[in-house]
Amino acid sequence: TGSSVTKVKKWIDNRTFKTRAEAEKAKKDLELKTTGWSGEIVSFVPKNPENRSVVRSRHGRDYQTTYVNVFEWLAAQNDSFPADTPEEALALLKTLRRGDSTEIKTSKGTGVTQTRVSKDEFYSAQYGDDQLRLSADLKSFYIAYNHGWYKFTFSVNYAVKYRLKG
Repeated sequence: TGSSVTKVKKWIDNRTFKTRAEAEKAKKDLELKTTGWSGEIVSFVPKNPENRSVVRSRHGRDYQTTYVNVFEWLAAQNDSFPADTPEEALALLKTLRRGDSTEIKTSKGTGVTQTRVSKDEFYSAQYGDDQLRLSADLKSFYIAYNHGWYKFTFSVNYAVKYRLKG
């Protein structure tokens, strides 16, 4: 009947699963109940930052590395990061020296990538001055240091959730 189709559709649209196994079980249950439902399992990271969780260990839950703005990245840090405020964190990044490594040690589940860029790219960033600049989306931080220009991008490993679609 029309009401059972609506009920199944609402159940599918409003359900998320922490693991792929949970989503597969729900899909199988729907198919076994002869609902006529046929669909797929889709993975996603919730859009609302309050519904996201940081994966600190690469074992266990599935995760997706997501590039985020500097403030979301700071919020994802835990006690191992040696800065308490955004200002302290930006001051720490400014002290970094040019080198071969592109990895900067941060809290587990988060990362920073350092890339040497051109002077034009440095000055194309919307906010800042001749030493520090920030992109319009706040996802790239630029530093002029020792006659070189560097870009830092911030990432967080967010837990993936699953949804049935179909």
